[in-house]
Amino acid sequence: MIFTINTQDLLDGLSNVTRALAVRPVKQIMEGILFDAREGQVVLTCTNGNMSIETTRTAAVEEEGRLVLPGRILLEIVRKMSDTNIRLKEQGKGVVLTSGSLRASLTSMSAEEFPEMPVMNAVTKLEIPQVQ
Repeated sequence: MIFTINTQDLLDGLSNVTRALAVRPVKQIMEGILFDAREGQVVLTCTNGNMSIETTRTAAVEEEGRLVLPGRILLEIVRKMSDTNIRLKEQGKGVVLTSGSLRASLTSMSAEEFPEMPVMNAVTKLEIPQVQ
């Protein structure tokens, strides 16, 4: 997986989805954010088992892929990156984030272990617009 995304846009997405991170997770995977990069967008998903939050952000996706990154650590790293764009590149069992002269490496987890979002039918679907 390789993509480039606007730093502020990624930070906004991370700030939204991390509200659903588990405080004391039953499984380590629930400490993470699922990244699904495809077709010019990145879908970010977090869950604590009871609540799930998903947001979609526009990105320049060079190579599609799915993986899970540690949520709270990633949020702090992105907050410190001041350049206009962040490039995320999967390398081995981790990712490298670059923004200007800053570079950070994180270990990733398999997206296969991440809990699936519950499927909602049209009767129970609730959409709340966000002010950006």
